[in-house]
Amino acid sequence: MLRNINNRPLSIINIPREGMYQIVHFSMDMIIWGRNAPEFYMGWPHLWDDLNCCGVCDTPQQFIDRYAKRLEEDERTFVVSFTHVKKDPTDNNGEGGGWRWHKWGPYIGDGNPECEYLNHEKGFDEGVYVYHVYQTAGPEKKPK
Repeated sequence: MLRNINNRPLSIINIPREGMYQIVHFSMDMIIWGRNAPEFYMGWPHLWDDLNCCGVCDTPQQFIDRYAKRLEEDERTFVVSFTHVKKDPTDNNGEGGGWRWHKWGPYIGDGNPECEYLNHEKGFDEGVYVYHVYQTAGPEKKPK
């Protein structure tokens, strides 16, 4: 069982791909480093023009199919977290609101978000996943 620096069990589901984990919260800083990232770029690395270090996908497998090979071939070392966001139109006593798309980075999935809130969407019945790519080793890469 994985434990943090205080020897407490971690809520992580290992995705069958090395370095990729589903977690029940939105940050792995404490899990990876025991604090915030030692350098800003490690917590928010520059990747490629078509992939931000954080964003939203339909499933972890979708992200893996599209980007895992490039992450593995890069000279840097990465860890990726995925957090499931459930769609629940009854949330907030049916008053709407809830999780909003624009606060979590670009959506790279196959759907077509049309509403501000996930709970108001016609699709996305299985919810979505927020991903975050962390750099754990290697040089800083700056945007060109």
